[in-house]
Amino acid sequence: MALLKKIDALVAKFLKIFVFTLFSALGLLLLLRVVIRYVPLGNIIPLFASTGWSDEIVEMLIAWTIFTTSSIIMRDNAHFRVDLIELKVKNKTVIQTLNVLISLMGVVFFGALVKYSYGLFIQATWTTSILKISQRVPYASIFFNAILMFIYLLRDLITGIGKLVKR
Repeated sequence: MALLKKIDALVAKFLKIFVFTLFSALGLLLLLRVVIRYVPLGNIIPLFASTGWSDEIVEMLIAWTIFTTSSIIMRDNAHFRVDLIELKVKNKTVIQTLNVLISLMGVVFFGALVKYSYGLFIQATWTTSILKISQRVPYASIFFNAILMFIYLLRDLITGIGKLVKR
């Protein structure tokens, strides 16, 4: 179990660094687009004559940033949650049972998302129009992060069942 916690901590650290890097690249790219709009760099560097190519990169950066951040949020149980029932019901067994059912529904949903995002990833054989980057790159963000979220929900489900059994 200690090994799994160490692996989880390393994966979380990597994901946070990855998201920071993606978000920084996104900010720099958008800043570059503003600079290019007002400073005629196209005469010096032909790549900067047009910024149409940057739209493709921005889309991919946003996809990876959103899905990877969602994985981090799922890992930390930091997502929005309606806790009205938890506040009204004082019986901890009922609350833990509800949490197990919510985790079970999440496992089913993300299991389906893994399956269908894999199909989408495999079928994406086209490339972007300007940079000719495979569309599998942004679609991989859905598949990869759906796997992570599935694993984290499975962890929550197993932990929740363990708490129920101990009662």
